[in-house]
Amino acid sequence: MAEPITTILIGKWILTHLGIHGATAATAAAVGTGAVITLGVVVYIGYLTLHDLTSWFQKHTDIATKPENMAASYKTKSKSGKTAIVQGVFNRNTGSAIEARTIEYDSLGPKVRELHRDDRIVTYE
Repeated sequence: MAEPITTILIGKWILTHLGIHGATAATAAAVGTGAVITLGVVVYIGYLTLHDLTSWFQKHTDIATKPENMAASYKTKSKSGKTAIVQGVFNRNTGSAIEARTIEYDSLGPKVRELHRDDRIVTYE
């Protein structure tokens, strides 16, 4: 499970992208927890590249391109405490993950490192 601050930030991010501004921390935590709980699949990639991320999204194009869905990735810590990137397709209406995976890695390719600098959430459109 992600730590509480990350969970709240994920929830606030999802709510903002749904057009809901000014939500309480409790609401954001509830939405963020729902998104994080659905992320059960953990994979390991030694050197994570942009190609690895885009290939996964291409395999999920049928759901990622629906107007009610959003493809995104963000940095977090895995349950084991390792640095990880969560990649998924999230429903804009509910904030829940439709398909997602947690990627533990040893190092990031330069493009992925740049996209996720400052631990920001990246959307793929």
